[in-house]
Amino acid sequence: MDAVIKRIDYLQNLMFTRETAALNKELLGFTDELIPLLSMLNEEQTRVINEILSLLNIALSNQDYLLMADLLEYEMKSFLSNHLCERNIN
Repeated sequence: MDAVIKRIDYLQNLMFTRETAALNKELLGFTDELIPLLSMLNEEQTRVINEILSLLNIALSNQDYLLMADLLEYEMKSFLSNHLCERNIN
């Protein structure tokens, strides 16, 4: 899970430096890293992750990088830390 958190930090950096081409590529890598973690979540937790991903997609479509950064920091990181760290997943 540490790799996913580091990827989120990197994505946020790309957003703030407006490196949109790299950001799009890295978002794909992020979702690829996230998929194996989803199998460790229950149905409700998976629904929450899907909602966050949906909001990220909307923000990306609107080129709202500040919203994306906030969603990653305050929703995704928080959720992953709360639900996966308690299982000691690294």
